Amino acid sequence: MSYMIAISRTTKLKAKDYGIVSTEDNSDDMVRRLKLNFNNGFSLSVISGYGSYGGEDGLFEVALFNKMGEFCGQDELPDLFEYDDVVGHLDFTEVKQIMKRVSEI
Repeated sequence: MSYMIAISRTTKLKAKDYGIVSTEDNSDDMVRRLKLNFNNGFSLSVISGYGSYGGEDGLFEVALFNKMGEFCGQDELPDLFEYDDVVGHLDFTEVKQIMKRVSEI
């Protein structure tokens, strides 16, 4: 089964292209909040909107979680999560690149 992921209100991706097995959407009127669950057990939180790093400019914030639900960006992808387990001010292309990297862990 293949389904589309709406990362933003205007952009959709094929879940299977990134090894995503499920999503959780906790969006509201102010913030787009998605949790992408990968087939390798990792999850990526993708947020855009009020209060997120870059959200007011239409950019995204991401955080990586391990199989136990703990932040792990600095441990698993230190070149991307160099200073913190949350990275913000990302454009859509950068989010797709991080999704690809997470699928390859």
